[in-house]
Amino acid sequence: PDWEDRVQVQRQLAECFGESCDKGYFILPADRKPRILFLGASLGSIATLFFYVEWLKRFDRSDLEIHILDLIEEPLIRTQAGDFDLPASALSYCDPSGVTSEHGYKKLLESSIIHVGNVIRLPQLLADFDVVIAPYLHHHLNIFDKKMACKEMERITRAGALQLIGDLYFDYESFNRWLVRHRVEQVPYAIESFITREQHQ
Repeated sequence: PDWEDRVQVQRQLAECFGESCDKGYFILPADRKPRILFLGASLGSIATLFFYVEWLKRFDRSDLEIHILDLIEEPLIRTQAGDFDLPASALSYCDPSGVTSEHGYKKLLESSIIHVGNVIRLPQLLADFDVVIAPYLHHHLNIFDKKMACKEMERITRAGALQLIGDLYFDYESFNRWLVRHRVEQVPYAIESFITREQHQ
């Protein structure tokens, strides 16, 4: 039920990236191969699509080094293999020139580097990224782990680089409404549901 919401989040993150470039908040050294990390990337191809399009608009180079991380390896392998379909609302973001076709961002995903790990304790080998993106992850974390995840993002991002955090719900009431939408699954959908409202506040 969240596809349209996810598309909106990714579009806003792409716009934030563009604005960061336009205003000089993010500058990529000319002699540096850009290193990008997507956190919570299981079947996270939609984030790669939006970022890839925005990147090509801003920089005349396509040598992105993409890293994808999540708790479980199998969905990451499927993402790397391009084993997914995107909704029309996401594909409408593509430009007429076709840069986001199969030979575009899916080819980029083929060469992506997979990491299995927890966002609140990222693998020590991760470091020196130009852009770290958590596009749809923080609603799975309780209020204590959100802070730890942000500290980990800061640790692995090089000085002067960019961190992008997007999500649907950062307040308790909105998150509760989101849980109701997923009640059919019969299990708590996110770790956040295990702490009390008082703890969250």
